[in-house]
Amino acid sequence: MYGTSGFINASNVYEHFENVAIGKASGSITMEVMENDILVNKTMAQKKVEEYLHDLNLTRIDILWINPYYGKFSFWDYLKKDGWLNKQGITICQMIIEVPKGHGNQWAEMIKPMQDNSSFVFMKPTTTKNGGAKAFFINYQDPECTRKYLES
Repeated sequence: MYGTSGFINASNVYEHFENVAIGKASGSITMEVMENDILVNKTMAQKKVEEYLHDLNLTRIDILWINPYYGKFSFWDYLKKDGWLNKQGITICQMIIEVPKGHGNQWAEMIKPMQDNSSFVFMKPTTTKNGGAKAFFINYQDPECTRKYLES
């Protein structure tokens, strides 16, 4: 299991963990981060998403959890039917998108285009303990994903 975060230095949850933000470019990024209930700007290392996923050498991602916090990074270009993931032969079975309270516009920007140009069906959303939103998506066009998440 792989994980990455610009906010967490280490994690025992993942077998492979990198302390780096994932985005559209490599280098560093400044993001608004909640620390002690106050929004502060924090600069962190950033790795290009294409580089990160290419290095993993995966063809299938069982669950992709996107938690953009207060970043302005859109993953849409990677998820659409003719997007980068599809061109690389990478299938995502299930996706979770979590958006903090007050940043629903980021969520809407990503979810609205998915209705017409993706392989995902939107499942029932939930709220997080901090009042944010968490949405679940299933890849309904891949038979293995459908069998695993919708038929069992």
